Amino acid sequence: MRADVPQLIHRIRSAAYFRVVPLRLVTILRLQTLTEIPEMHDRILVAETLARKASLITRDQAITNSRIVATVW
Repeated sequence: MRADVPQLIHRIRSAAYFRVVPLRLVTILRLQTLTEIPEMHDRILVAETLARKASLITRDQAITNSRIVATVW
C-alpha cells in the first residue's frame, strides 16, 4: 500500500480530532524503563501516553498485554 505523505500530513493538520505533539525529553528518558514492550516505536507511544495521562487507541498486543496504559479499541 502506497501512501501520499503530503496529503496525509495535510489531512492530519486540518482535522480537529488530531493533535501533533513534539517528542519531548521526558518521553525519550522513559523509554529505557518500558522493557515489557519490545518495539521502540511502541515504547514512544506508551511513554507519551503516560506523560499526558491519557488513554491510547490501539489494538497492539504488546501494548495491551503490558497493561501499562489504558487502551481503547
